[in-house]
Amino acid sequence: MARCFQPPDFKGIIVRSAETECDQNRVAELRRRGFGRHLSSGECDSVDWLDENDRHPDTTLLLATTVEDQPVATLRLSSSRKRDTGLASYVPLNRILNDMEKPYIQFARLSAPKSARARDAMFALFKSAWRISERTGHRSIVLAAPPWAIRTYELLQFRDVGDKGEFVHSFGRPVAHRTMVLPIHDIYNFWRSHSNPLCNLFFDTEHPQLTTRI
Repeated sequence: MARCFQPPDFKGIIVRSAETECDQNRVAELRRRGFGRHLSSGECDSVDWLDENDRHPDTTLLLATTVEDQPVATLRLSSSRKRDTGLASYVPLNRILNDMEKPYIQFARLSAPKSARARDAMFALFKSAWRISERTGHRSIVLAAPPWAIRTYELLQFRDVGDKGEFVHSFGRPVAHRTMVLPIHDIYNFWRSHSNPLCNLFFDTEHPQLTTRI
């Protein structure tokens, strides 16, 4: 894995919290461009690309842009500290996760429409989100992965929770998703022992342009 993996390049990528109306509109547009490719134009027009979970006070929307302020990718973070996250409506997370994996933070609505910097921005979002999760005292990260994203999350060494974590999610067309979990505690040693090619980039290299606070 490490021999053929091309590390992402964070140079020229900025990650920030999408707090302004302008940035939230950019988040919605990135979702429309990303998820909307699976839908017809009529289906796209009927989707509310910003929903009630995006407006919850325990939710953070991350936006990745170029240094020229061109939006490239987005990711939503939802904390389980005060409420069940959206994923808990589909799968029994309280039974799936052990006590050492709570409270958890959910990664959702990752959208990185095809572009020259999409892959770099996606991994930059992962690093920012990881650091935010760690700084805010969460013990694990959970997410729902569609089939085409599972390989990326396996690279990050998320574990598939099995059949009890499979469900169908839809933006108009149903797609089977798998629930995946990554414990936060001791992940540095775990990645290092497994020669994960992202370990140096995530843990040993500082990228001050990637937000780590909310």
